[in-house]
Amino acid sequence: MSDHVETRVKISEAATSNIRSFRLYRRFADEVWASPDIDARTTEILAVGVTHVTHCSTCVDFHSRKARALGVSAAELTEAGVLAAAMQTLAVVLLDPAAATDPFLELPFDGTVVHLDPKTKTLVVLAAAVALSHGELTTRARLAAEQAGATAAELSKASRVAAALVAGSAIHYLADIAHVYTEPDLAD
Repeated sequence: MSDHVETRVKISEAATSNIRSFRLYRRFADEVWASPDIDARTTEILAVGVTHVTHCSTCVDFHSRKARALGVSAAELTEAGVLAAAMQTLAVVLLDPAAATDPFLELPFDGTVVHLDPKTKTLVVLAAAVALSHGELTTRARLAAEQAGATAAELSKASRVAAALVAGSAIHYLADIAHVYTEPDLAD
């Protein structure tokens, strides 16, 4: 069994101890994914970008597979990941504005797109900013997305995708709890 499959099994095992709370999370996440405000293909691109912020390897794998099945290229997902990396770096560097002059840090807002269309790029940047809980970058990203033609519904969905993945990455750690309680105690 792959590590990711084993992780999903252990999350399910852990969730059985608090079914109501886990069901509330699943309902929330399922409603986000089912929302038609952004097409499934673009939603998965956003998801992969955000999973780079949340550092959930199981989520990266899961959403990359879904994206691939929807025809998203590795180059598009890589661009989303690099944008998320730039946003993470920018969020830290903004603590010292004099340091925020590198072209890598301008990438999220410079209008350059290689594989993504401009609106998708700005939605990835917005979702990453929301996942980082960075107010200044979220405001800037929202404005950039509006200027790229994103609707209010698309802006909202990008934010909800980020929220669902932040919650999902925290839920991912239920597998670690289950692991502690299902593996033999080495101290015995």
